[in-house]
This record gives sequence, structure tokens and C-alpha cells, in this order.
Amino acid sequence: MFSRRLITTSVLMTVLVAGCSESQPTGTPPTIAGKAGPSTSATPSKPATRLDALTADQLAEKAESAAEAAVGVRVRATMTTDDGRPLTFDLGLTRTAASGTLTINGARLKIRIIGRTVYLQASDAYWRQNTKPKKEADMVIEMMRGKWLKVALTDEKFGQLTTFVRKSALFFDLFDHAVGSRKAGTKTVGGIPCIGLVDAQGNTLWVDATNARPIRLDQPGKSRSERMTFTFSEYNQIKEPKAPPAAQITDGKSLGI
Repeated sequence: MFSRRLITTSVLMTVLVAGCSESQPTGTPPTIAGKAGPSTSATPSKPATRLDALTADQLAEKAESAAEAAVGVRVRATMTTDDGRPLTFDLGLTRTAASGTLTINGARLKIRIIGRTVYLQASDAYWRQNTKPKKEADMVIEMMRGKWLKVALTDEKFGQLTTFVRKSALFFDLFDHAVGSRKAGTKTVGGIPCIGLVDAQGNTLWVDATNARPIRLDQPGKSRSERMTFTFSEYNQIKEPKAPPAAQITDGKSLGI
């Protein structure tokens, strides 16, 4: 007969893999690419500088440079997982670290990534949604309440997180093959005058008309699972996160994760 510890460890590993892998949205942030796409409506607003005089390709290059130059940024996103559950995240990203929360179907998962180490702390609601039967959920909750699970970023079960919680990876996907987009007029987004760049699929990136920093990415999509919205703010204001206190950490290696 398996010991209670082994049963709980097995359940813990299965649930985290399911929550962080199988429930990922159907795609990574769309690239701003392709030839001219469908038109989008915009509220006219006068750009603060002559960035509006640049071609779409020049503006995309300038936006990519501005994003790469930032030492930190806050990213908020809303999307739907491939199994139809609403997912949002709110993360502060630096060049080598990240900290924030993912909320899947109303259940919260806290994340900290420092260098090549991932720390995960799930709410009771997260365990209950992703662990069946109830008896096993109760065991996991008892074991992990107030604890952070420590795993390696290189672990294949959690590697998919890197696209969304590493600044370099997120912006690399965003601007991969950016040549070919077209301008989509101007619009005020969150009080910031912006210029739009739209690709062949209708994905629109709004960039600050003053400094070309990305402000919002809209992916309309044909289905609910394809729709995404990313917003970018607090450039160069994000503090480097610290690892949780040692007493609150459970090392995944000790659990066989």
C-alpha cells in the first residue's frame, strides 16, 4: 500500500502539470506579421511625435527596440484555455525574473521565477478545481497550504510558462517576423495616444505614439479560445522579486517532481 506522502506527491505532480500545461491557452502571443489585414476602427488622436510618419516596418522595429531596452514591464492578459476556461494573468517581468498571479476559472496560482528557478503557490480553490476526488484534494491542500513549490525552469512540465513569464521570450514571440504589418491609424489606449500595427490575421498592436513602447495587443480571433488581450505598463518600474522564505518552500526534488 502506498504511503500517504507518496499518494499526495503523485497527486500534486499530476495537478500542477495539468494546471500549468494542459490548460495553457491555444497559442502563444501572436506575432505582428503578414501582409495587410482587415481594417480596424480607431478614435482619431494626434501622436505626440513624428512616429506617425514612419512606415509600418520602421515603427515595428522601433517598438521592438523600445521593448527590449526596458528593464521591466507589467503585463496583464485575458484569454481562454483550450478547454474553455477563462484565464487571466498579472505579472511584473524583468530581464531575468517574474512575479505575479495566474487565475484559471477563478482559482489563483501565484508565480515567482528567479533566474532558472520557479516557485508556485496555489490557492485552495485551485487544488479543489484540479484535484479529484475530494479526499486527495484535501491531502494536497493540507500539505501545500502556505507553501511554495520549487521546481527548475528547465523542467519540461513547466517550460511552457517561460513564454508568458519571461520578458525576453514574450517580446520575442510578439515581434518575430514583424516585417509586413500595416499601420491601423491612431487611438487613445488607457489615456496614452497610440499608433496601431495590424497583421494579416487582424491582430493589432498599439504602441505609444511618443516612444513606440507596446501598450496593448488585441487578438480578436474567430473563437473564444483564440481571443486574447495583452496590456503593457509600468515600464522600468518593476522591482526584482525575491525568493520566498526558506521555511515556506517545498523542493520539488524531494517530492520527485
